[in-house]
Amino acid sequence: MYSVFRGNTVVDPSPIFECGLGFYIQKAVLEEAGYVIPRTLDEYFDIIEAYLEKYPEIDGVKTSGFEILCDGWRNWALLNPAQNLMGDANDGAMFVDYQTFEPAFYQDTETAYNLYKKLNEEYRKGVISAETLTMSYDQYISKLTSGAVLGFYDQGWNFGQAVDLLKADGKFNRTFVAVPVTNEGVRDGYIEGKNPDGALPTGLNGIGITTKCKNPERLLKFYDWLLQRDVQDYICWGVEGEDWVATDTGSKAFTPERRAQWLDSARRRDETGFTVWNYSPAWQGLYKFDGAPVRSNDSAGEYLASQSEYDQSFLKGYGIEYPAEMHSEPIVRPDYFPVWAMALEDGSAAAIANTKITDVTTKYDSRLVLAEDDAAFDQIWEEFLTEFHKIDLDALKDEVSRQIAVKMGF
Repeated sequence: MYSVFRGNTVVDPSPIFECGLGFYIQKAVLEEAGYVIPRTLDEYFDIIEAYLEKYPEIDGVKTSGFEILCDGWRNWALLNPAQNLMGDANDGAMFVDYQTFEPAFYQDTETAYNLYKKLNEEYRKGVISAETLTMSYDQYISKLTSGAVLGFYDQGWNFGQAVDLLKADGKFNRTFVAVPVTNEGVRDGYIEGKNPDGALPTGLNGIGITTKCKNPERLLKFYDWLLQRDVQDYICWGVEGEDWVATDTGSKAFTPERRAQWLDSARRRDETGFTVWNYSPAWQGLYKFDGAPVRSNDSAGEYLASQSEYDQSFLKGYGIEYPAEMHSEPIVRPDYFPVWAMALEDGSAAAIANTKITDVTTKYDSRLVLAEDDAAFDQIWEEFLTEFHKIDLDALKDEVSRQIAVKMGF
C-alpha cells in the first residue's frame, strides 16, 4: 500500500482487554471456586473436576470437563500448549529463547511429557472423552454453544461465534476467559505486547494480485484509499449518532441497535463493513491525532459499555477492569516473531521436516491422551521419541535460525 511505502504510522497501540490464547475456562466455574486464578495445570483441572462433580448436567446437557479440538489444520489445541506452559506465546513448531534467539523443539521436553500425562489422567477420570479428538469443528462449536463445556485450549478468534450465541441467549456465565496457566514458577507469556512506536496495517490475512490483473496500480490505489481515516471510520463504526456515540472519556461506543447487529455474526458479516476490513489492509489501535479507537475492538468505551451485568459482577469479583489483568504484563515480541509465519521453500528439507513434525506429533499426542494406563503411556512416549528424532530436525532449526538472523539484523 502507498501509505505503508511512505512509512506513515498513524496509530498507537490500544489497550489489551482480553487474552486471546490459552487455557479457557467457563466463568461460572471460576465464580463457583471463589474467583481464583488457576496458574498451573493441576489448579486448572482441580476446579474443573470439582464443578463437574457438583454439576454433572447443565441445562439438561451432560457436562463436558475439557475439550480438545483436532480437526485438520485446527490442531493447535493438541500440539501447541507445551510452549505456553514454558512461558512462550504461539510461536509455532519451535520455542525460541528471547535472550539468545536460539530455537529449540518443545515437543520432546519434560514439559510436553507432563502435559500429555496430565491430559491422560483427566481422560481416565472421565473429565476428557475419547470423542473429543475426532469431533469436527462444527461439532466443537455446537458443544461450546450448549453452555455445558467447562474448559478447553484455543485461540479466541476460533470460537468467537460460540460466544456470540451464548451471549445472545443470555448465558453470560457460560462464556469463557483465558487464564495464565504455566509450569510452576514460570512467568506467563500469553499476551503479546503492541509496538509502542505504533503499528503498520495488519498483514496476517493478506491480499493477492493475479498476473492477469490489467491495472495493478489501480487496485493498489483502491486499497490505499481504504486506509484513509474517514473510510476506516465508516467501515468500522458507521455514522455518528446512528451507529455510535462519543463517551465521556473521549472514546466511542456503539448504539444498542448497532451493538446487537455486531454481536450477531451473520448480521455483522452481511450488514457491516467488517468483512471488507477483515480481509483488507487495515489499521488497528488508537489514532495518534486524537486518540480515537480505530475499531470497536480497540475501544475501551465500547468494551465497558458492552459488558453484561453478569460480566461486570464477574470482573468486580476479581477487582479488575479487564480480563487481561489476570495475566502478566504483555511481552513485545522480537521482530522475527512468529516462527509459524516463516515461509519455507516447498520441497526443502526444512519444509519436509516441518510437515513430518506435525504428522508425528498429531499421531502420537492423541495416543498419549488416550493411553489405558501409565505403562502404556510411557511405551507410547518412547515410541514417539524414536519417531520424532528420525526427523531431520536440524534442517528446520537451521532454516529458522537463518530467518531469525535476517529479521533481527544479526
